[in-house]
Amino acid sequence: ERVFKVVRELGLSYPKHPKFLNLDRDAEKKAELIIKRYKLEKKKIVSVHSLTPLEEKNWPLEKFKELFNILNRKNIVFLLLGTKEEYEEISPYIKNCENVINLMGKLSLFETYELIKKSHLFLGLDSGPLHMAKYTDTPLIAIFGNQNLEYTRWGPKRKIDKVFEKNNLNELK
Repeated sequence: ERVFKVVRELGLSYPKHPKFLNLDRDAEKKAELIIKRYKLEKKKIVSVHSLTPLEEKNWPLEKFKELFNILNRKNIVFLLLGTKEEYEEISPYIKNCENVINLMGKLSLFETYELIKKSHLFLGLDSGPLHMAKYTDTPLIAIFGNQNLEYTRWGPKRKIDKVFEKNNLNELK
């Protein structure tokens, strides 16, 4: 948005709602195949990005586990997005969570975007996937936490989105 502000001030044209990631038809097909493979057609799909490299931006993994367990057997499935390394960190917390599917380290950037687009909801931290989700029609829940709460500048502003913030995310229930 900051770049587009500069472009507007220069009087240049640009797409009103850029679809800069809609470039890979194979990624769209892979997202559809994932939905079919796991028989998710009649389920509520929540894409989740649960870790960032910065500890102060991370909601405790125990709280993600609690959320997954509370919503177990409610026709909701959580698709974990992220890197293989992130999966190794969250793995102990999702054991016995029947409604969680690990896709961490298995998707390209384009495939991640397409899967977020096909989800009913995105839940994530202040990270790349959250900012990609802003450019889809998928509602999102954003969790922001650190001493420099700049979510008002960088965070989602759509009416369909919900933002939670705390300086100390251990306090966010």
